[in-house]
Amino acid sequence: MPTPTDAARSYTMHVISHTHWDREWYQDFQGYRKRLVFQMDALLDLLEGQPDFAGFHLDGQTACIFDYLEIRPEQRARLTRHLQTGRITIGPWFVMPDEFVVSGESLVRNFLLGHQHCAEFGVPAVKMGYVTDIFGHCSQLPQILRGFGIESAMLHRGTSCEDEHSEMVWEGADGSAVLLVKVYYGTGYNDFIFMRWFNWDDKRIREYEQDKIRLATTPVLYSLDGNDHEPARRETLYEVQRVHGVMTETRVMHSTLPAYLQALWAALGDDWQQGRRRFVGELRTPAKVGQWNEVWNGCSSGRMPLKRTNDQIEWLLARGAEPLQAWLRLLGADDQQAYLRHAWQQLITNHPHDSIVGCSIDQVHHDMQYRFDQARLIGEQAVGEALTELSLRLDLRAFGVGSRVTTLVNMATLPTGPVTAFSCEVPAGEFDQAEAEGKHPMFFDESGAPAPCVITRVERGARIWPVMQKEYQPSAFYRSRDGFHNPQHHRLHLLARCTVPALGYHTLRLGWTSEPPVTTDGVTADGNRLENAHLTLTVAADGRVTLQDHDTAQTYTDLLTFEDCGDIGDGWNHRYPARDRRVLSTDGAARGPVTSEARQMGALAASLTVRMTLQVPADIVQGEDRKSARSADTVPLEIVTCFTLFADARRVDIRTTVQNTALRHRLRVLLPTGRQSETWQGDTAFDVVARPVKVLDTAGWKEQAREEGPIKNVVAIQDERGGLAVLSRGPLEACVQDQPERPIVLTLFRGFLETLIHEATRDSQLLGEVVIEYALLPFAHQGARVGGFLMQEVDRYKAPRYDMTGIVGEGGSLPAQGQFVDVPAPLALSTIKLSEDGHALVLRLFNPQSEAVSSVLRLQVPFYHASLANMLEEPEALIILTPDRGIPLTVGAKQVVTVRVATVMG
Repeated sequence: MPTPTDAARSYTMHVISHTHWDREWYQDFQGYRKRLVFQMDALLDLLEGQPDFAGFHLDGQTACIFDYLEIRPEQRARLTRHLQTGRITIGPWFVMPDEFVVSGESLVRNFLLGHQHCAEFGVPAVKMGYVTDIFGHCSQLPQILRGFGIESAMLHRGTSCEDEHSEMVWEGADGSAVLLVKVYYGTGYNDFIFMRWFNWDDKRIREYEQDKIRLATTPVLYSLDGNDHEPARRETLYEVQRVHGVMTETRVMHSTLPAYLQALWAALGDDWQQGRRRFVGELRTPAKVGQWNEVWNGCSSGRMPLKRTNDQIEWLLARGAEPLQAWLRLLGADDQQAYLRHAWQQLITNHPHDSIVGCSIDQVHHDMQYRFDQARLIGEQAVGEALTELSLRLDLRAFGVGSRVTTLVNMATLPTGPVTAFSCEVPAGEFDQAEAEGKHPMFFDESGAPAPCVITRVERGARIWPVMQKEYQPSAFYRSRDGFHNPQHHRLHLLARCTVPALGYHTLRLGWTSEPPVTTDGVTADGNRLENAHLTLTVAADGRVTLQDHDTAQTYTDLLTFEDCGDIGDGWNHRYPARDRRVLSTDGAARGPVTSEARQMGALAASLTVRMTLQVPADIVQGEDRKSARSADTVPLEIVTCFTLFADARRVDIRTTVQNTALRHRLRVLLPTGRQSETWQGDTAFDVVARPVKVLDTAGWKEQAREEGPIKNVVAIQDERGGLAVLSRGPLEACVQDQPERPIVLTLFRGFLETLIHEATRDSQLLGEVVIEYALLPFAHQGARVGGFLMQEVDRYKAPRYDMTGIVGEGGSLPAQGQFVDVPAPLALSTIKLSEDGHALVLRLFNPQSEAVSSVLRLQVPFYHASLANMLEEPEALIILTPDRGIPLTVGAKQVVTVRVATVMG
């Protein structure tokens, strides 16, 4: 067959060489890095030895560059030259993350780091949302991409792959649309290299050509030359020439991702959205056809303690350390931005999909714990320093010089109270004397009004470490003076009737009284019951709970059934054994007796501790028919659940501690709601998503749909009578089952065995103590406002709160009670931080509701002007302030806004 001339060919195929670089996975980071160094050395040689080799794409990441240069610093100039000529392309990510396990703010910071790193080398980030191997995609990724000036995404997972094209449209939750470039369904992100792997003959290559033409909606085609950890290949140019000679309608050329994008956008034209298939919202549809394109169903429930730690540090940095440091910087304190940027980089280094999902070898996850620790330690140090700086600026002389005071700091967007928990540090001698005299602590505000309190716990002999400052300055606060010289202090953990302003602080003076602790009505408890003005919780003999909501006159019964089943899956998947055995805590034969014990904490709080032991199968075995089954042998699973109810609270806080002795199993908790609804709500990055209760029918598909799905902070269901929500401090997987009682099902943890390249995991079994924290929140029907309501309650439950104790000295100019900023509901706050350039304050907020919101943001520090900014923090539109210098905002449905405020630095 004669070879057609290029002029006769209707299509152009861009062959793009790349690698998909898992920084750590079935090999530890250092092992992968050695591979990376070898391959990068070879890549530089290849680029200089083959001038026609167009370029190589480093998986949309920048982390590879820094990992390489730590070992090869002498190659920096050589590498930079190839970056600046576009023959090596990086960004826009720092690492390719999982989109559901991490927060929306973490996704933004990941992109921000990637762009900053590209700028360090004087190159633009590749303007494509390169997410080829992420296990499903969140509803707000299109909006995040557009916030960084990115108008396209290349992906493989999340759609069924049936009746699709190479170019489609993906519309995010807020209506932001990006071009969806779909990886070739038949092979994944390795279609060009696939030809060599399987020795395609000319006929098979032409069939592939026709398939690519069928899938394309323009004459611009692409083929990906690479795979997991694959190096640049010296034979690629030869293979490009061979394939070019075989194909009959397509000109085949070696190219780069930016060159392909430029040609594609030119071919698409301005009306690129017209006539193309459109996807809306999150992309989590199982794969019907194709290869290596599953979304998996256990990514959010493996290695739960790691996920819980990640969640805690995200809240610490974005909602604790950064806002406090920004506030104090405006008041004249030192700039700690470099430390916090390093903390974020440590945290995000744990966010690659195979790392944070928990599907790697044990060593990988040991290394993650170290990085988590570094991020946490920096964040905690930043908080301590900010509190010390704040203490030096408070004018507390009205309390009396020499008085002992505690300042409570609330980082939530809602006030605390009417009951607030805090701690107070007191010299041991002072407390011991008061205790011997029968005296009790009593706190007073600046006006002398009492804040009745009760002690819930005394931490005797607590060590109070100082916070290091740039220049040592004697401080009246123990954390920076007395604790260094005299560690003999007790830390009192207390509850008080007081309110701390939203994103603000409140100072109380400690006194001692002979009167008994507060006894006003609040919470009552007996052996199996807790009650306050809003809720009554009763524990039955089998451990199940009844929750009465007095405000809505709704009663939720048979809550908290524990369900244990087998798991023959891995870090990505939960899989039932062929012959599963489901164990329920309602089965008395499997459970044994249940005991409960009430604890009254004055009238301000009470708790019920419920203990039970489930006999569950010890492991998975193989039957004579070679099918998997749960073993006949059982082991005890001790489950201790503590319910805590505060005075006037509308939720019940829960802490479940499991002594896990079983292998390869999953533990969930079932909470029947009785709601008549066909959808349920679960939150993900910057969104509260409505999901169908009924599971998609995927009979005959390659991958089967599952009822469980990812959440970040909350799962809920409502109807006209009201609703029930479960707030989470760690568990990230839930569903509402398609049963008459519409039970919320929360996955507490999975233990699984995984073998990766002949190395079996052990830590993935989670043997030993596993602690899970969550809360039950019944609520009145919220209608379309449910998203805003749920995120407010999440904020109330999870936003950090701090306290500091000291002696009143000369002090500064700030009042005893104050507020940094007022964020009006229903807007949700993602972070407050100093801008990356250090010249402004940045506030990121989002509207979780399905209707637009107009409100006014009020900043309690001096500022010049405010602008709407993109996610690179570049101002785009000046905001016209109200006459009283409020910052008016109209935030569209599901919209994320970044506000840049030019401030007066102290």
